[in-house]
Amino acid sequence: MRRSMVLVVWLAVPVLASCPAFATPPLIQNAFPNLPAFNWPVDIQAPFDGSDRLFVVEKDGKIWVFDNDPSVSTRTLFLDITAKVKNDGSCGLLAVAFHPDYEDNGTFYVMYNTPTPFLSRWSRFQVSANPNVADLLSEVVLFEIPQTLTCHKGCGLVFGSDGYLYISIGDDCSHWPSQDLTTMMGKLVRIDVDGVSPGLEYAIPPDNPLAGNTQGWREELYAWGFRNPWRFSIDRGETERIFLADVGEALWEEIDIVLKGRNYGWIKMEADDCYPNPAVCDTAGLNAVLPIFQYPHESPIGNAIIGGHVYRGHTVPSLWGKYLYADAGGGVWSLAYNGVEWNDELIHFDDPPRQYSTFGIDEEDELYLVSLYGQIYRFVDTGTDVGDTPTPNVLTIDPNPFQTTTSLRFDSPITGPARIDIFDVRGRRVHTLPTSGRDARAGVATWNGTDDAGRELASGVYFVRLSVDGRMVANRRVVIVR
Repeated sequence: MRRSMVLVVWLAVPVLASCPAFATPPLIQNAFPNLPAFNWPVDIQAPFDGSDRLFVVEKDGKIWVFDNDPSVSTRTLFLDITAKVKNDGSCGLLAVAFHPDYEDNGTFYVMYNTPTPFLSRWSRFQVSANPNVADLLSEVVLFEIPQTLTCHKGCGLVFGSDGYLYISIGDDCSHWPSQDLTTMMGKLVRIDVDGVSPGLEYAIPPDNPLAGNTQGWREELYAWGFRNPWRFSIDRGETERIFLADVGEALWEEIDIVLKGRNYGWIKMEADDCYPNPAVCDTAGLNAVLPIFQYPHESPIGNAIIGGHVYRGHTVPSLWGKYLYADAGGGVWSLAYNGVEWNDELIHFDDPPRQYSTFGIDEEDELYLVSLYGQIYRFVDTGTDVGDTPTPNVLTIDPNPFQTTTSLRFDSPITGPARIDIFDVRGRRVHTLPTSGRDARAGVATWNGTDDAGRELASGVYFVRLSVDGRMVANRRVVIVR
């Protein structure tokens, strides 16, 4: 589907434009206002090891780690490879991914560019005895690709539920590689980092579409025909869909759902148009998969798409199940499927633009948005501080106010596993009650006024939210009196 409204980023050419304001309530705020600004941050990741930490990648070659706490004011330098990194144009240290068993094996992966020779390099590192500091001497290079220009490097690193590492790689601004199956440029590749194939530092998954071919094609390839797949994600919900945002050149920014072994058209196609001349179309044998959504590559707010995630968190129920993405021109959109087509909705707009670079999720699937200017933003529910929702019989709290313990009775109009979260007045989740997945149709839970760590919360106003399958059903104000 195309966006009918004509809708900027170091991924293409940085542009700071003044754009008209949209009457859309802001849904983002500075997530860590007490942290110093980062220097050109381009990735944010959680290790999913139970530590509730976040890691931010700076393009010049550093990775910082800090506690995922809105009041945090200090950070630790986790990795510094600035001496190895070519930081120029779209080049630099661009991505980090943590092994699914990071808690046990301490292994993580990075992608960066080197200056001499000029390469894109994918490497494995280990954490040191200090969980907040990497072992610089542990680097093992997985593979390298020679580069010629300082643009279109990709690069996303994402582990799938199958345990394989998925990697998006740009076309090096060279155009030709995307349809050439003998190179990994312009592709989404998939490798098994826990195995070793002959001559490699990793193994080829046996069900990769080109595994075992005799034509000389790269067996790592999962899908091809991309230009600059800067960011992609795998939906952590039931769908396991791969959403990939491909930065356009002349006409369109596009969002693809990636299928194994399929062609996404570039350089013969840009989105659903032939390239370079839509009027002269020769796609014989291409069998390209068309994007699920595209919008014009036009200023002021259509220059370079920033791929995001399907929201699976719990603090903003209105976004649940929607794919969020941005453009460096300052817009942030949600994309939802209505059973017939994909429709977008502008949920935030900046003037001037904040130059967004990437999205990331934490261990609770809450979503963050990163600005090249150094800030990290989180999505908030603008209704959190407005009081109770009009559902008096769905969620009752007694006593309220309370001193030591209160009972929360719920009876949802829809069926499904119940989840009860407690938020403070800043919209921060402080506790999730153990409902044990009980059906939301009828149940009771108790709360003793503590947070997730068992610490007694201070007197004040809090909010209790009942969700069913990620959808908010009721929101109630509760008061603690000590």
